[in-house]
Amino acid sequence: MIDDETIGRFDIENLFGKKRLEEILGTISAATGLGLNVLDYRGETITEPIGYPPFCRSMSQAEESKALCRSAIVYGTSQALARQKLYVYLCPCGLLEMAIPIIVKNHFLGSLCAGQVRSEQTPKEVPRLAKMFEAELSACPMGVQRKRDLKAVPAVKYDRFLGMAGLISLIVDQLCDGVAASHALGRDFSHELASVREETGRLEAELKMRSSEIVKLKSRWNSYFLINTLNAISNLAVIENSPRTNEMIILCADYLRHALMSGQNYVLLADEVESLECFLKTQKIRFGALLNYTISISVDAASRRIPVHVIMPFVERAVFYGTTTREAELNVALTISLEGYDLVVRIADDGPGLTEEEFASRFAALKRGHEGEAIALGLASARQRLGDLFGREYEMDVKNIAGRGSECVLRFPASLPADPA
Repeated sequence: MIDDETIGRFDIENLFGKKRLEEILGTISAATGLGLNVLDYRGETITEPIGYPPFCRSMSQAEESKALCRSAIVYGTSQALARQKLYVYLCPCGLLEMAIPIIVKNHFLGSLCAGQVRSEQTPKEVPRLAKMFEAELSACPMGVQRKRDLKAVPAVKYDRFLGMAGLISLIVDQLCDGVAASHALGRDFSHELASVREETGRLEAELKMRSSEIVKLKSRWNSYFLINTLNAISNLAVIENSPRTNEMIILCADYLRHALMSGQNYVLLADEVESLECFLKTQKIRFGALLNYTISISVDAASRRIPVHVIMPFVERAVFYGTTTREAELNVALTISLEGYDLVVRIADDGPGLTEEEFASRFAALKRGHEGEAIALGLASARQRLGDLFGREYEMDVKNIAGRGSECVLRFPASLPADPA
């Protein structure tokens, strides 16, 4: 059995795992819209800042202001530790933030810091750090762009922020309790997790060697998207009672219905587009103003039939590539029309314009377990199915222009049977 002294010698990264922490922070940020980060007991960052608005990223990275940001976070963390509980305050720039101590079996390991939102209806008793760090703040230049970025930071009502703070505190407590329990039983979950991933990799390698029918079925699944969506719904349902939550639940249900219940090889284009729109709407809720999309279908194309679940991986590709490699607005356009004897599908975006190889190299450090891997499998399956069904004449065309975006063009024969054997 591992005792308190042994746990005290572990650091927060070894106990929880950096990747696991970043996955948890990503889910919380997607559900709440807050920026989050985890610090160790020395005040050093463990995870990359997730969900930070441009203003906070600029302030925390610029040489003249990063010391101010660090001092404010360390102060909030020290107050949370002294109280052994959540501490809410207004940072020197007036943004609402919180610090939650991470304590395992009475050992302080670090803190989870969250917030970076403008405050509405904040009570007077909430600590304001502007006066405490007045000299440091005055030394930080606030140019026109930085002032615009500050004004663009999302605003929330104080009561809603407290509700989110309570939820995040509960999550931290459960994580700490789980780590303490696992070590009390003498189990090394990092080792177990590595074993599970190794076994998963072996099974996936076997699946890739199966028949084309198995590959076809695998293309219908993007399990990471489903998991991320369901997690976001779960968190939204806890922290707010709004039409947005209900809308996301309905969209997810529709998406599942289209993805899992279609046993046909070919479907009406109109039905497939309905599934694509469900996906895009859920992503719009997830990313907000950072994602815009349009769908345009010619009247004479809507009643045509296409191979089921072939377009989806390319739409997922546009959204995922565009939203994970930069913090800027992404526009995705899906256009479908008849051109001669062919039905032509174009998926265009103004994202980074990365090739599959460039994108894979950026995520190489993650190895397994990110959404891009599932999308890559879906793309490979779609390419194989198109080649098997229609031959090289109907191979897809993908164009990537660095810094300007990508365009995928798919072609199908305009006249396809209802459901070929």
